[in-house]
Amino acid sequence: MFSIGNPSNSVLGSSIYSKGGPNDFENCPLIELHDKADDVGNLFVALYDGPHFGNNDQDDFRVVSGVLRLSTKYLVDSLREKAIAHLSIAWPSTLKGWDAREDVARAYEMETGTSGARLYPSPLAVINLAREVDAPTLLPSAFFDLSRIPFIILLLTLRLHPHRYHQPHLHLPSVFLSVTPNDFV
Repeated sequence: MFSIGNPSNSVLGSSIYSKGGPNDFENCPLIELHDKADDVGNLFVALYDGPHFGNNDQDDFRVVSGVLRLSTKYLVDSLREKAIAHLSIAWPSTLKGWDAREDVARAYEMETGTSGARLYPSPLAVINLAREVDAPTLLPSAFFDLSRIPFIILLLTLRLHPHRYHQPHLHLPSVFLSVTPNDFV
């Protein structure tokens, strides 16, 4: 059971309380959400406890991208802005920001012995998320990062594994399928 304290702050809250009727439980409306359970849980945690995002690694991206999608969908603008600001640390719009990002990647590489590129999510995932939630400020650095991946790897990944979700050895998810040919011109 989850109760929303101030329903007027978002479309989600106000729409829930505007619907009364047979789907109530102890005077609280019951609703069915068609979103991923993890994303909804992370959204509610961020709404109640404030967002506590991590270090922009792949796991953090899964949390933040879910919060960003749902805060966009349900018009929770303040949370949406915080999620975009957090992602902008790893996908900055300035050269100074990019240099700071690369410093973090180099430190990760020295600490783990793993390529610093493995720290961050695929730039393809970021490009698709930015388009999905209308966050164009994330696009330039994501496209720049994408340009550093050898084109043959991108093509082989698409050709050899068009339906597989994730390529751990190549670090490329199948979201490549939604990048259009115009993106490579």
